[in-house]
Amino acid sequence: MPTISQLPRAGLVDPADLVPLSHDGSTRGISVGDLLAGTQPAILVQTSALLGRTSLGPGGPEAISVGQGLVLSGGTLSATGAESADFPVQQTFTPQDFLVLSVDGQPALLPLSALRALFSAGSNVAISAAGVISATGGGGGGSAPSIDTLDLASSVSGGDLVAVSQGGITKSVTLGTLLNGQTIDMASAAGAPNDGDGFWVAQGSSTMTRQRLGALWPWIASKLTNYLEPVVEIGTSIALDGTLHSGRVLVCSAPVTLSVAPQNMGNGCRCEVLNLSSGDVALDATIRTTSGRSVLPSGQAMTLHVVAYSGGTLVIGRVSGANASEAPGQVIGLTVSGQSATTVSLSWAAPGSGTVASYPVSYRQSGSATWLAATPVTTTQQTIGPLTASTAYEFMVSATNGSAAGPPSNVVTATTSGAQSAITAPVNLSWGTPATGTAQSYTVQYRTTGSATWAGTVSGVGTTSYTVTGLNAGQSYDWRVAAVAADGASAVSAVLVAATLANTGTVTAMSWNLVPTGPVAHGAGALGMNAHVTPASAPVQFGLSSSPTIAPTSWTAGTYVNTDLWGAYLATPATAGTWYAWVEGMDGSCPTVNPAGIIVT
Repeated sequence: MPTISQLPRAGLVDPADLVPLSHDGSTRGISVGDLLAGTQPAILVQTSALLGRTSLGPGGPEAISVGQGLVLSGGTLSATGAESADFPVQQTFTPQDFLVLSVDGQPALLPLSALRALFSAGSNVAISAAGVISATGGGGGGSAPSIDTLDLASSVSGGDLVAVSQGGITKSVTLGTLLNGQTIDMASAAGAPNDGDGFWVAQGSSTMTRQRLGALWPWIASKLTNYLEPVVEIGTSIALDGTLHSGRVLVCSAPVTLSVAPQNMGNGCRCEVLNLSSGDVALDATIRTTSGRSVLPSGQAMTLHVVAYSGGTLVIGRVSGANASEAPGQVIGLTVSGQSATTVSLSWAAPGSGTVASYPVSYRQSGSATWLAATPVTTTQQTIGPLTASTAYEFMVSATNGSAAGPPSNVVTATTSGAQSAITAPVNLSWGTPATGTAQSYTVQYRTTGSATWAGTVSGVGTTSYTVTGLNAGQSYDWRVAAVAADGASAVSAVLVAATLANTGTVTAMSWNLVPTGPVAHGAGALGMNAHVTPASAPVQFGLSSSPTIAPTSWTAGTYVNTDLWGAYLATPATAGTWYAWVEGMDGSCPTVNPAGIIVT
């Protein structure tokens, strides 16, 4: 019998085809259809599918698909975690919620409350029981806790740290650095002082305590009885200053020259001057002495006073040992006998007592604090000039016999007449030092070229240069200089002829620089004002009007100050109200009003 492998292969199998079958030990034939009847037909399913039964009732296996989050690969069913995309979103959390995590490859649940234990707060960071992370204010940004929640420090030292914000970044600074960096201008401006005001003071330690001003005055009064005036030694020529010299004993250890600028000393300033040098101490023209001399001899003392009164501001030197009975009496009857655009003529009567050697005349522009000295004369009349046109001046005269001076006369006021030309640029002078000897100061004299009288004198010049202002435009002047030493004045220099520039052009532009606003008392003193002028050499005039639209009816010629600046002093209006400052060219060009009114009470 051939083997099954030796049989020929059949083509298509039909259910009626027969196959051999052993039945009860006998070989029998059976059709393929009968053989397979009742058996499970072939099941074909797609990849990644399982076989199972989803339908009700009897039946064969059915294909079951693998859902999201599972994958069937190589007969192995695995989870991918992709099913989390379908989980609902939880907007809030509580410590009772859970997190899903893997522990040794096995899923597990973690309570959120246990997650807090995994974290610890670092420096300057706090984590609340609810998991809120906060900055504690030590730097690095973030919100600091409320200051009342911090521990209270019982004391502080310079090395303790204070939080500051610098450039938007929180930083720290030591307390010592912070306090040392404080300046007085960081404080708010205080009002008028009173006894209840307090200030910081350290008593017995570095601890700051509060003191009242009212408690300070009795302590100061108790110290005044033992107060010693400071002593200042002066070895070189100097201009006295209230800050450095008022209330002090000034010891001149060399034959120096002293001068005083009243505005730098202040009304009521006082100092003692002792000449302990071997020569005379020279006094410039700003200082009037009771001895009538312009020097303080060696070994003598002088009390210097600066006083402001109705007649102006004066510097008086009361020389010890000067006999008042030796001085002439007061000049009487000082009057103005005439005036022009550049001069004022004065006359007076001799004093009723004493011998007179000469009459020194002092003058100044009304409103100015500084008196100028004219060359003394031996007669009872003098013409003062050159002066500025259309300008008010004050004058006084005293008598001297060479060793003592009498009290000054009454003060008279005169206004020079108008002029077609105004004041222009000043004259700048410079010279060399003497070939022999040492000059303590210089005296400058000038006059109108062709005049026989040296009308202008400037004494006590401490340098080898000087600028003379207040001169007429387009005018030629003669100039000379003399050196002054301890033993007197040298011979004068050669005469120099120099002319001022002529006024030119019409004003094309004007801008105010300084105008007072008040309030000022009517009819008292003068009002100073100035303006920038284009071109700078064009002369201007100033005036006051009660209207910002109607120009003044009277004008005062301006004085050249410097660069393009012109100014003038105008008498304060006699009528109260609001007044307006005007300025224009001398030819009426470019009238300009200052809109800010001057309050006159």
